[in-house]
Amino acid sequence: MAEKLWDAWGEVPEFLEVKNKSTLIINGGSEWEGYRKHKITIEDVVQYYAVESRNIVSGCRRLGTIIGDWRNIDYLAKMCLEAFKVLNMEKLRTECIKKGLIPKF
Repeated sequence: MAEKLWDAWGEVPEFLEVKNKSTLIINGGSEWEGYRKHKITIEDVVQYYAVESRNIVSGCRRLGTIIGDWRNIDYLAKMCLEAFKVLNMEKLRTECIKKGLIPKF
């Protein structure tokens, strides 16, 4: 699976691992809180775009088990969306339609 991303992107960030075509593992954290692995699924990304990305009141957003500043989470959600477009576009489209989003890809 990771080979598909290498072919499409040219280089995959070190913190991003492909578990399977519907799940990514993000190695993230900080010196303060420590580092851990976070599982991000297609459903998490669709949920983010259906609910979290529309919230302009809070500066804090959530993607799967990762909570943080909206700018960093938004960047990570975009990266995961692009990865799932390469890995499993059919399921991504299906999940978008289930949540009432109109996929334009």
